[in-house]
Amino acid sequence: MHKLVNWWGYLHEDGSVHAKRVFEPTIEGDLDEAIGSPFVVYVVEPFWAKDRQTALACIREETDIWLKKQK
Repeated sequence: MHKLVNWWGYLHEDGSVHAKRVFEPTIEGDLDEAIGSPFVVYVVEPFWAKDRQTALACIREETDIWLKKQK
């Protein structure tokens, strides 16, 4: 059985997605920094996933949905 891990992520301007582990108490600063970055297109708020591969798939799915809405 996998233990769930808290992740967040973002879509970079080059089209790549990045999965980051949530570490308290710095998560609010991490999210603020990503949101304020000129290189970050979209930020995915924290969510639970069993591993990095699953987290990346979730981030890709959410960013794809967001990108479709932007057109």
